[in-house]
Amino acid sequence: MEYIEKVDFALFKIINGLAGHWHTLDSFFRVAASDYFIPMMIGLIFTYLWFGNSDPLKRERYQWTIMAALIHMSIASFSVLIINQYWYRFRPFDTLDHNLLFYMPTDSSFPSNAAAGTLGVSMPFFFGKTIPWGCVLIFLSITISFSRIFVGVHYPGDILGGYALVLLLLPASVTLVRISKPIQRMLLRTMRGFGMA
Repeated sequence: MEYIEKVDFALFKIINGLAGHWHTLDSFFRVAASDYFIPMMIGLIFTYLWFGNSDPLKRERYQWTIMAALIHMSIASFSVLIINQYWYRFRPFDTLDHNLLFYMPTDSSFPSNAAAGTLGVSMPFFFGKTIPWGCVLIFLSITISFSRIFVGVHYPGDILGGYALVLLLLPASVTLVRISKPIQRMLLRTMRGFGMA
């Protein structure tokens, strides 16, 4: 365990050591690490996929996939919240002298909620014909995750922990998506009645 922590610290220092040298790079990663930019990008992608396809069959496929994605993300984020109640890991700025380019979150550093949530919304897009969008979402997930190491609020291990959590929860998420199909179908039907789907 001590060896893994040393490797985690060393990787963090390498990545975070890149910060503070180039204003443009720092600005980009500060924006990419924020609680709003990448989530907003994902939201815009979902809005486009939900409404933007003229083919009703493709549009319906995307709508089902988005609902599955929101279920996966919710399970991942809720699991992070539960873990944080019982295990707290200090943030890098609590224990190391480093380049901090961001505000100081007060919740546990491990596992990363940003990593878990963004990977969670990506997973359902890797089934069927939605893989290209899955690749876009994975890219956004990697971007926010790497950015949070760069700006100094997460260790690499926190990111890997968030990703591992999503993969471990995948069977439970798939099961919940499957058994909640009647509710999803009713929700879609209702939204279509109001012109929202």
